[in-house]
Amino acid sequence: LINSPVFTRRTAEAEARQNVSAVLVGKNINFFLTTRDVRAGEELWFDYGPDYQHFEPGEALRPTQVKEELPSSEGE
Repeated sequence: LINSPVFTRRTAEAEARQNVSAVLVGKNINFFLTTRDVRAGEELWFDYGPDYQHFEPGEALRPTQVKEELPSSEGE
């Protein structure tokens, strides 16, 4: 699924391009549905929302951005 910077600017073009919607079932089950007919080979566009953090290919997360602690190396 592609999240484009286009979606940070809510325009009619961005709304028209989006062709996927997320559905949450219960607490932890997500699935995606197309919102219109999609041609073979057409890219799937989804708006992850304004809080989505985009990283460029090869860009690493800084340690302060990692939410889970790494396992302790004690006992080695």
